[in-house]
Amino acid sequence: MSTSAIYHHFVSKEDVLRLALDDALDELTAVVSAAVSDADGTSARDLLRLVLRCPVEVLVAHQPSVTLLPRVRGNTPAFQG
Repeated sequence: MSTSAIYHHFVSKEDVLRLALDDALDELTAVVSAAVSDADGTSARDLLRLVLRCPVEVLVAHQPSVTLLPRVRGNTPAFQG
């Protein structure tokens, strides 16, 4: 696949970035929110363990999307100012 073929499906680099990061970050937000909302009766220690473990699992599952973040941070208008 050529680089220009990507733009048949996406408007811009920022569009590709937004979709990739939304993929990972939306699920990340959801698992942390679910862990906190299901925490009734959970000790603070177990809740902390869960809140730390869930995001790591999501980040590993979405590694290709997540690895874009450090590469583009500050390099696109979406990440400036």
